[in-house]
Amino acid sequence: MALPYELRQEFLKGNVVLFVGAGFVKNYLPSMPLWQDLLRQVFSTLTGDTNEIFKYCDAVFDQRRNRIVHPAEYLRLAQQFELARERVNRDTPVGDPSQVPSIHELIQRALTENYTPEVARRAIKGSHLAAAKRLPLPIWVTTNFDTFLEDTFFEEGINTGADIVLSRPVRNVDFATPSGGGRTLLKIHGSVSNPEPAQSIVITEEDYHRFLRGDRYIINKLYTLFCERTVVFLGYSLSDPNIQFIYHEVLFDQKAGGSPGDSHSFSQIRPSFFVSRSAIPAEQKAYYKHKRIHYVENCSIEEYFKQLGSTFDTFEQGRADITARIRADVGTYKHWYELITWNTDPAKLAVEDDQKVDSLAQMLDLVELHEAVYKASASAVTMQEFEPATLNLAVQGILRVAEHWCDEFLGRGRTDLLEMLLDFLKYKQRVRKSGVLYSLLNAISRWLQSFPSLPDIDRFVQKYCTLIQQYDTAYNDWGDYTYCLEHYVIATQLFSHMSNPTRKRTAEGLYRQLSMCGRDMGDSWYTTNRVYQVWPQFHAAAWPLLEAEIRKYGTGYKNQAMLDFLKPGGDCTGFLPRQGSY
Repeated sequence: MALPYELRQEFLKGNVVLFVGAGFVKNYLPSMPLWQDLLRQVFSTLTGDTNEIFKYCDAVFDQRRNRIVHPAEYLRLAQQFELARERVNRDTPVGDPSQVPSIHELIQRALTENYTPEVARRAIKGSHLAAAKRLPLPIWVTTNFDTFLEDTFFEEGINTGADIVLSRPVRNVDFATPSGGGRTLLKIHGSVSNPEPAQSIVITEEDYHRFLRGDRYIINKLYTLFCERTVVFLGYSLSDPNIQFIYHEVLFDQKAGGSPGDSHSFSQIRPSFFVSRSAIPAEQKAYYKHKRIHYVENCSIEEYFKQLGSTFDTFEQGRADITARIRADVGTYKHWYELITWNTDPAKLAVEDDQKVDSLAQMLDLVELHEAVYKASASAVTMQEFEPATLNLAVQGILRVAEHWCDEFLGRGRTDLLEMLLDFLKYKQRVRKSGVLYSLLNAISRWLQSFPSLPDIDRFVQKYCTLIQQYDTAYNDWGDYTYCLEHYVIATQLFSHMSNPTRKRTAEGLYRQLSMCGRDMGDSWYTTNRVYQVWPQFHAAAWPLLEAEIRKYGTGYKNQAMLDFLKPGGDCTGFLPRQGSY
């Protein structure tokens, strides 16, 4: 599965935090133990029986009828081992070699006895993980105790002093890594490299509660990361107690600031992404989407890093292309940069009609420089001729010019500027979410409705609808539901100019946005209220296809409400109860 567009853009900005679990290490070193392996090994020290752990946990079996330990029991079992070893050691003199060590010491031994840095380095040689050292991935967080990352990905940076490793207990962490600077690895649950493992490793229930209450500096930094950056989970199961404790601590701390049942109360948490090697059931995806976690399905860890590398290379090539194109004729681009600002009156620009196509193409190069280079990259901007704040004002003015000139051309039946803007959004902007996209897409929808007799209008409508569908696929934040809902409704006004496949995709997209409305899905009430405002623009010609799409998914409460209140002539304000009506 391709990485979501929004995730790729956040990565290019250096805004992605990698949250790495035990499955990450096992992907490269299959002999490394997971939680269940460690706990079974630990419990065997009580009696020598490798199945000793099953005397302490519920009977759970996998699909092959093999006895397993359920992840929900990991923390309790770790705590229970400590109680059991105390009983075993009670009859053994202090210092006697037969005394059972603490779970922290046993974990330290288990992760170091059969592990060597040399084997770890060989394991990633030639991998996409090794190649990812060149990528803008400034912050890594792990709950792992081993030193795999320090010995492989971070080794060179640690040796040169560029990268830092911070292991619990931690104080005064600075995540403001400068652009182009080193990386930070934060080991929030401690490390086997600590000479006092009991003071570092977090594994029992008591350890977790002490961590959540005593390590407030780390927890506060995690809040910051989840609220300001995009977190990607690699090598975890969402049933992993590490995820359950940490993510829910952050999530519900934010929710505590809102009223009970307030669906906006998670909105401070940026969407996180969970990379899964396999496909995920729809019900599970819906459940975690409510918690702001989105799945990247059918994607291995190596495939993830491969796609990051490809995204970075494509971006670097695109950045090189646009900067090279501007440098080749920098005088012309400086002319537009100095001439146009946010309040430029397009009617007063002395540009002849036969020069406007080429002139706007040059202006859009400046927009691309601003959007795809200045705003999209974590690396430093090198074109000193264009100061970022001034260029931003020029972009605002260029959008005014583009709309004014396109209005003039379309009024005379000329579609070349419309074609240019559609292609710019699709190929140069790649539907990048920004003020540029919103401004131009809104203008395009207005033009298509205002000039229904344009030559080749059917093809322009298809292009417009494709952009909406691409946006719908790429983005999934609260405002995106509202934005896509509004444009799908507007698109129904253009049904007579659509091909049958485009009509069907538009109906599917519209149903998808309607199904996201309302508290029962955990999504934004603002989206629901927006239905009441935009639905009068819905065109009756689209109803048969929308009705068929609704009925395809059954007649539950919400679907029945759509059929009753959104049909032509219905009272759309009855679609769902307004907020506060419960």
